[in-house]
Amino acid sequence: ILGNSVRGARVLDLYAGTGAMGIEALSRGAESVLFADDNKAALAALEKNIKICSLENRAKSIKWNIFNNLNIIRSYTPAFNLIFLDPPYNKNMIQPTLSNLGISRCLENGSQLTLEHSPLE
Repeated sequence: ILGNSVRGARVLDLYAGTGAMGIEALSRGAESVLFADDNKAALAALEKNIKICSLENRAKSIKWNIFNNLNIIRSYTPAFNLIFLDPPYNKNMIQPTLSNLGISRCLENGSQLTLEHSPLE
């Protein structure tokens, strides 16, 4: 779906889980990925996956909660231009996340956002 837009991208993978989307982006030529999740077990698995794939120099993970510490993302430069967003289903997190992304000013103009969600949302 994303085709050539992945190559050279600076990716923000929100609600990253085990990191499958961001790791795939790195394998397809993304410049870097910042993985963010607030689940301790998911972050542990993610860190393990980053090491297994030898991606430590292009990947970073942070414990992140959209309601508490969004400003941490603002400190990463240059701005992100490809965003993966896969929040837990049916938890009403899509709109707050999108609003907070806009407030954070961490996105490059013309960024692409890919959102996975339940059909009920």
